[in-house]
Amino acid sequence: MKSFNINNVFRVVVVLLVFAVLYKYYFESPKVVYINTAKLMEASIDMKDARAAVKKEQQILQSNIDTLTIEFQNAIKGYEKNASSMSLKEREMAKELLETKRVQAMQYKQNMEQKFTQIEQEKTRVAINKINSAIDAYGKKHHYQLILATAQGSLVYGDVKIDITEAVIEVVNEK
Repeated sequence: MKSFNINNVFRVVVVLLVFAVLYKYYFESPKVVYINTAKLMEASIDMKDARAAVKKEQQILQSNIDTLTIEFQNAIKGYEKNASSMSLKEREMAKELLETKRVQAMQYKQNMEQKFTQIEQEKTRVAINKINSAIDAYGKKHHYQLILATAQGSLVYGDVKIDITEAVIEVVNEK
């Protein structure tokens, strides 16, 4: 009968560990999944809130622009109504005042459009950062090695078994 040798047991354990490591890194499939980003962005409460806030801000800014436009149009009508009774100098001064108001209105509109764009970008950025953090945490929790983000047409084929969009939507909307 062969004697039980600790060195032989050690060698067998080492060989098994080496095979386990090799199997893990060379034979086991990587954990790759994908997310339909369009669907995720549409279903995300944070994105819905961001879009609603942006729409509200846009309505406020548009209302201000509309008010300014109406005031300018009324000033033009007043000028046209009273121009015939004004002296040449008064008409020139009124025209200069109208031009100044027109330029100010245009500048205000441009500033408001820039402000709106900044607000929209900021609110969207905050929502996307929250979504990306949730995806990152979800990926780490489930030990995924790669999460692909698909947009329309960017993924030719993806088995629904590895589509984690619905699960990620749930996680994103929990927070």
